[in-house]
Amino acid sequence: RQPEFLHVMCLEEIAGTVKPGDRVVITGVLQGRTKIKRDGKSKYMDLLLIANSIEPSSKDFENISISEADEIKILELSKDPNIDKRIYKSIAPSIYGQESVKQGLALQLFGGGGQDNSDGTRQRGDIHLLLVGDPGVAKSQFLTFVSNFAPRAIMVSGQSTSGAGLTGAAVRDDFDGRWGIEAGALSIVSGSDEHEGGVCCVDEFDKMSEKDRNSIHGAMEQQYVDVAKAGAFAHLSTRCAVLAAANPADGRFNPYESISKQFKL
Repeated sequence: RQPEFLHVMCLEEIAGTVKPGDRVVITGVLQGRTKIKRDGKSKYMDLLLIANSIEPSSKDFENISISEADEIKILELSKDPNIDKRIYKSIAPSIYGQESVKQGLALQLFGGGGQDNSDGTRQRGDIHLLLVGDPGVAKSQFLTFVSNFAPRAIMVSGQSTSGAGLTGAAVRDDFDGRWGIEAGALSIVSGSDEHEGGVCCVDEFDKMSEKDRNSIHGAMEQQYVDVAKAGAFAHLSTRCAVLAAANPADGRFNPYESISKQFKL
């Protein structure tokens, strides 16, 4: 959805407590301030929130409350020998069949275990998935289900998004006119050392330009991106899984052509 914008002023110990992409609840005092438009004559009233406290948003993995009854049910289900089938059959149950796709989505939602090596490098635990198939085989439906189901998830369309929109873009700050970095979709659902990342769903992946697709390769593999634009520098975390959907090159799959010629990705 189109976001609403509100400038927030953070002073003293509150400044710098969050990073781009974090979802937070901000408590503060709303004030009006007079601003002059670029023509130098017209005045208008702008709103500014003076922050008193910033807390992590409740819409996140670590803030999901599990009751005692839930724990008993989870332990009971864990003893079911067919628990794997029950899990992947509960993914988009209105879509008939497609068991292998649902199995892959279940594995992606659980994710693997990331590993920090002693030499400072890191091996990612997130699984990236690309669904390629004919139009009308419910690819977008799977993406919509995952984006609504996962606690941290966002859905974008390859037709309207860019590499900067996925990683990070430079924006001019209204306060002082300086340039700053605004987090992209991958950073918004990114995890950190404290919690796991979410899922970034990219529909119509084949409609993205080659340049924009190449710009997210590093973000998907290394799980961070360094943005340097207009004199502003930022090291953004992109610890999340990418679920993408694309159509074959000619619109439909041709069983008589090699796969590499049809998937121009």
